[in-house]
Amino acid sequence: MGTLRLLKIAGLAVLAVIALLVLSALASIVLSLLSAVVTIAVIAGLAYLAYRLYAVTSGGDDEFEVESEVEKLQREFER
Repeated sequence: MGTLRLLKIAGLAVLAVIALLVLSALASIVLSLLSAVVTIAVIAGLAYLAYRLYAVTSGGDDEFEVESEVEKLQREFER
């Protein structure tokens, strides 16, 4: 009976170790995804700051001063 009990305890220990390995792998995946999200957010923030700096130094008040196609066509027809 003692051997059977020891085998049961050893089996539970193996299951516990496997569960910890799975949890560790899942935590690693979550941290990797979180790292990717943070990296993208930092890059987007730096790009936005660069754009704002460009807008301030170039003296442009409007964001994305792009002439629309409608305005181009209207000018063409007026000629």
